[in-house]
Amino acid sequence: MAENRLAGPGSPSLPTFDRHPRLLRTLNSSSSSLHEMPRMRKLRMLVAANGQRDVAYAQAIAVRLLKDSQIETRALVDEIPLRLTHEIIVMENRSLATVAVDADQRTKDAIEAARQTAFELVEWADLLVLAPIDADHLAKMMSGIADTTLLEVLRAWDVSKKILLVPGMSVQMWEHPMTKKQLSKIKRKWNWIKVMPPVLWHYDGHGNGKRVVSWDGFNDLVGIIKNQAELMSLGHDVEVAAKQAMHTISPRRVAKGLPPEIWSLIFQHVGDWEIASALNVYTTLEIPVDWKKDRANLTDPIDLYIFRKRQRDFVMFPP
Repeated sequence: MAENRLAGPGSPSLPTFDRHPRLLRTLNSSSSSLHEMPRMRKLRMLVAANGQRDVAYAQAIAVRLLKDSQIETRALVDEIPLRLTHEIIVMENRSLATVAVDADQRTKDAIEAARQTAFELVEWADLLVLAPIDADHLAKMMSGIADTTLLEVLRAWDVSKKILLVPGMSVQMWEHPMTKKQLSKIKRKWNWIKVMPPVLWHYDGHGNGKRVVSWDGFNDLVGIIKNQAELMSLGHDVEVAAKQAMHTISPRRVAKGLPPEIWSLIFQHVGDWEIASALNVYTTLEIPVDWKKDRANLTDPIDLYIFRKRQRDFVMFPP
């Protein structure tokens, strides 16, 4: 019935569009533009952990965020949990130490494949979450060493993208001056990395004492990750990405200035001696008649001021 009413001769809608074909074209164009607008993609998160399994929270973070429609997750860990492989892509953080001369080809191929994996992960990820990174990897990262897959990722990381770093170590290591020095440097100079509350442990008892792990930063970390995903869904880059991009050196930077010869040709063509002289651009143009006026013949204060100013400019920027 609604369709008949729209199609009926008494309906004002169709005649209105018929009388205004430009309006109809505009509406159609706007509708097609909405369909052509690119959809904001998911946040691509790489969650990584190294060290003992009982302090590795990468699996817990991945499981917690599996149902978040705004996040796509991959994991890089020392020991691959079987359960996690059923849900997301999980890769092993393997050693990339210098290959011995007598190493078999299979080992060399495996190391090269791990390096390729690191390269692809850097290209793919928008956000890297280290939950946690141990004291050894932290020190190597700051020294530029890349002898594991994770360190290869960190060494090649695009600093326009954020890293959430959770230190993981014993209480004694955490309180050591070296740790304080390393974290202070990160906070001062590595501003693409946000240091989160650490995962700390100690041993309860002597000999075969049980390791006691303490970490109260899980919910805060998950909250930050979700915030980054929401920013991306709204069309924003992840936090600090735009700021860091300003400091990133691009090998494809294009020079914006023209060579002096080109400027000379331009001013020679337009015949503007005055601007060319002010900009210190060489030309073969003759000095205009106004510049050749005798100062003694100038009586008007304005003319005298202009003459003096031109003389000062001429001295500062001779032709």
